[in-house]
Amino acid sequence: MHNISVENFKAFHRRLGLDSPNGENVLIYGENGSGKSSLFEAFHLYYFREKIFNERIPANVVVGRADEEDAVIKSFCYDRTNEPMMLSVDNVAYSGYTPATDEQIFLLSYMDIHPQGDQQDHICIREMLDRACFKYEAFFANWFDDSAEREIVCNTNKILEDVFYIKGLKLTVSQTGDDICTLEKEQRIDNKKEHLSRYFNEAVLHLVRFVILIEIISTVRNKQKPSLLVLDDCFNSLDAANRTFLMRYLLQETKGMQKIVLTHNLSYYNLMSHILTTEHVGEVWSKYLLCQIDGGYELKQEDVSGSVEDIITKRKEGYYANSTQLGNAIRQEFEVLIYRLSMLCNIGAMPESSHLLDLMCSPNSSVYFSADANLNGKTADMLVDEIYSNVTNGNYYHLQERLKTKIENFRANDILSPLVPVLVELRLLQKVALHQASHGHAGLPPVQDKEFDVSLALLKKIEDAICSIKRVDLSKI
Repeated sequence: MHNISVENFKAFHRRLGLDSPNGENVLIYGENGSGKSSLFEAFHLYYFREKIFNERIPANVVVGRADEEDAVIKSFCYDRTNEPMMLSVDNVAYSGYTPATDEQIFLLSYMDIHPQGDQQDHICIREMLDRACFKYEAFFANWFDDSAEREIVCNTNKILEDVFYIKGLKLTVSQTGDDICTLEKEQRIDNKKEHLSRYFNEAVLHLVRFVILIEIISTVRNKQKPSLLVLDDCFNSLDAANRTFLMRYLLQETKGMQKIVLTHNLSYYNLMSHILTTEHVGEVWSKYLLCQIDGGYELKQEDVSGSVEDIITKRKEGYYANSTQLGNAIRQEFEVLIYRLSMLCNIGAMPESSHLLDLMCSPNSSVYFSADANLNGKTADMLVDEIYSNVTNGNYYHLQERLKTKIENFRANDILSPLVPVLVELRLLQKVALHQASHGHAGLPPVQDKEFDVSLALLKKIEDAICSIKRVDLSKI
């Protein structure tokens, strides 16, 4: 896939496009409510339209089926306009898409590893395969039989022990003909088949299901041909150690596949970024933030280095035809930098940038951000964790002095405090100059070059501060 574009689709009123010109992998961070799942649904509708129709329209509906299909399509439309929905992949509209016989598309979401309802609180590989949005070469249509099931179960058990170091957990093929696998744990007499969440940790069940689905993909995909894997929030319930193992396992098992990974979990995003940078340098990845800007959603590339410099260069070269275009570029870059700064501060919820600014610039702000000697970012939560560890580990030697030193170092290396005056100044410039410049309001005095100069200089300070910090606290990994 080289590009996907949506407009008037689910959460997206304005056009949103994701470009991957060379078929590179993509990692996207977006808070809940930012449109992340809407983007996943775009892949779902585009590649699995017939499956959606079959799931939502009763099989006995023949007369009027076209109307039923239209109603299903309309359920994906942005609900505050009557304008037509647009959805295309590689510049081919969804209405004109014809599946190729050797197409390999695999979609996985949180619901595939955490099915709803007690009736699905079991592990049946055949059911998982039937529910999954997997599309692969036609000659594999009837590949799943008893032998294939045993092989997948055997591989899953081996992965759990060898990759995740989980001892004593065993998945077993059913001997009763009902296709429901049993799950047993060491030192338990009885094997469990149903209502598994009553007996096993949620994270363990999610991990088992995820490994099964990846093993299915490894079995059916032709590694000599292009394939696409889209993942939406599949790792939320796992702890940091298992996330690390899972990331390495996933990247190993999906070599050669194009991967689109969406997550709302900031720590997972940071961890994955670190692993991609340090361990999987052979794969090309683009990283994006899904931001809410001017009431709409936009994808912004995560690498901030040189973004402000790029605006400065384009301005010198006459790229911007008027002050409106320049003002819009500066204002949007300011909003994106606010998002990135809030990610570093680990604020949590990611509302519009104006709310984030209020939170960080408030006189009563509880947002703090520091850096250690190695320039690893440290939030107030991390400082609290360190203090708690020191007062509970039984070592009380010079405890008061040690805690005082930690707090003083945190304050002395605070990154956010020196930036607050910069943020306040930029917010003022945004209100009195950038807003009118970017929106081209008639009757207002033109924005002076000096205001643009100051805005860009202040933006550069924020960008430099963000780029100076390493994204991941390696002591957490």
